[in-house]
Amino acid sequence: PLRTMQLVRERSVEALLGRSGLKHPALAAEIRRRFGSSDVGSGALVREPVIEGAAPFQVEGRTFADCAGSLLHPEVIRAISSDKAGDYRFPPEAQPYRHQIEAWRHLTASERNSVLVSSGTGSGKTECFLMPLLHDLASEAERSGRLSGVRALALYPLNALIASQEERLRAWTAPFGGKVRFGLYNGLTPERLRAQDRPGPEQVADRETLRSDPPPILVTNVTMLEYMLVRRIDRPLVDNSQGQLRWIILDEAHGYVGSSAAEIALLLRRVLLTFGVRAQDVRFVATSATIGGEGVDVTDDLRHFLRDISGADERRVHVVLGQRERVLLPEPAASPILSATDLASRDRVAASPAVQAFVREAERNPVPLARAASLLVPVGQPLEDVVEAIASDSDHQRGPLLPLRIHGFLRAVPGLWSCINPDC
Repeated sequence: PLRTMQLVRERSVEALLGRSGLKHPALAAEIRRRFGSSDVGSGALVREPVIEGAAPFQVEGRTFADCAGSLLHPEVIRAISSDKAGDYRFPPEAQPYRHQIEAWRHLTASERNSVLVSSGTGSGKTECFLMPLLHDLASEAERSGRLSGVRALALYPLNALIASQEERLRAWTAPFGGKVRFGLYNGLTPERLRAQDRPGPEQVADRETLRSDPPPILVTNVTMLEYMLVRRIDRPLVDNSQGQLRWIILDEAHGYVGSSAAEIALLLRRVLLTFGVRAQDVRFVATSATIGGEGVDVTDDLRHFLRDISGADERRVHVVLGQRERVLLPEPAASPILSATDLASRDRVAASPAVQAFVREAERNPVPLARAASLLVPVGQPLEDVVEAIASDSDHQRGPLLPLRIHGFLRAVPGLWSCINPDC
């Protein structure tokens, strides 16, 4: 990844020079030096990369099979473990993360609790609310049969995020045979579909059916929700869902700040009035990226945020934080220096004091590239090789010493393109 980012930098500079039409060799050389410098912090095109530790999230020891009938309805476990779930399948013997189980405990309790889940990328925040939501709907469908009327509103800030949930929802609701359905409502939703174009019974894909026979799960965005509350044509959707709404889900809640947070708070109060329910009747769920750094406790701030934005009773608002496993390191070696052959040994890499210092820092916070280079210079090997050795998964039994993500930042220049495909 570090070499790739160096290539992006070099090719972007050449593209910029080519586009500028500069003929003066000295001026072109100076632009190359400034924009293509290895001192990436001073570059105007590419900012310094950041290396983030991505250790696995903590588990509790329970499997999905263990949760069947206790935390989650058995039909939900069957749905998510079915071979037909494809990429969204969770084997019964797989272990959910600890923060997922904590969220399920709150959201499947008899009282209507609200939860804000704050955790890193890839930590399964969607599963924190979608599985207990399906548990709730499966339990109702078991008593009452096929469900009609919106029970859950899921608000996503972007249409791309809405579309990304479609396959997952289809995979997990299809086993219910149409008793538990979902619908996506945005500007791309057609007014009506021909019979031959309709999807399976688990999905409502046209506005006409959304209004006449609303699905229990409705995924939409803030703009469409605003329209839904005021447009006469959408009134049947609301009328056919009166008094039934009991879930409101806000994805990417950290995007609601300032005036946008005030607007969403007022919108949610209008939603409650329009659907004929009270805040205490609804489970509010918000998901957020990790907020706060090392030693900063933001639990109360997050609880107050969800309380203020939703109007929920603060005593029933819970904050669930995803925590990563701590890397187990051996006793440090006497010397940090590693040979090229040492880099192939996970144990020797893990014992280097310099590597251990980097691992502990990357566990706590993202590490700028210059800082990583400073920490790892005592190893005596090229930075790219050491980083690769730390994240290597060649040890199939134990996995990487510390999985890593490398974040790169490239200034968007209109008309400037750079391809990193070597065969381009």
